[in-house]
Amino acid sequence: MRTYLVTSILAVALPLSATQITTFVSTGTDVTGNRDNAYQVVTTPSGPITYDTVPYDAYVTPNPVPPAFPVGVIGGWFSNDSNSQWITAQGDLSNGDNLGEFQYQTQFDLTGFDPISVSLQFRIWADNTVSSVFLNGVATGAAISDPINFVDPTGMPVSLDGSSYAFNSGINTLSFALSNTSFLYPMNVSGFRLQVDKAEGNLSPVPEPSTLALLTVGLVVTGWAARRRKRA
Repeated sequence: MRTYLVTSILAVALPLSATQITTFVSTGTDVTGNRDNAYQVVTTPSGPITYDTVPYDAYVTPNPVPPAFPVGVIGGWFSNDSNSQWITAQGDLSNGDNLGEFQYQTQFDLTGFDPISVSLQFRIWADNTVSSVFLNGVATGAAISDPINFVDPTGMPVSLDGSSYAFNSGINTLSFALSNTSFLYPMNVSGFRLQVDKAEGNLSPVPEPSTLALLTVGLVVTGWAARRRKRA
């Protein structure tokens, strides 16, 4: 009886399956006006173009009316869709971007999750390349070097799981170092895109207050019953 009672209470306290992490989102899905609220530009290279004061919310680059460049045209970026959109460091790409390193950053909250159980799977596109991916400031080793990645509809897959990477139990930061290069011109358009395929984890095995109260009552009753049997 005691074993059954405690097991039943713990079954209420512990999660039975993985739960979706809703705070980790694709680029271009949390938008106000032409800005992405979930992704920031935290580093920009020097050059002719003057960017906003960093950090600042990235610009969303919608599918233009052909033959406008660069989204959704031959030789340009893979078209936006309802799952994700391209983001950039400036709203007007007609003059290109400075060459060098841009860094895009997003944050997500794992409060209530067991960090070791977290699993993130996503795809990224970049013009030109993503050289490093950082989790909470630490390089993950996931690097993208495909120079024509931005025209490939499949994207480049990245997987991060809690058994291999150190997630925090609260706020986490993912940063993407993007290299903008050009062999022909002193400037070149640059952009980044991320699409979440999976973001889930187990809830932390910490009972809610109501469950703790139920557990306390159960243990008291179990102890009282044991004392009665001992006296008998």
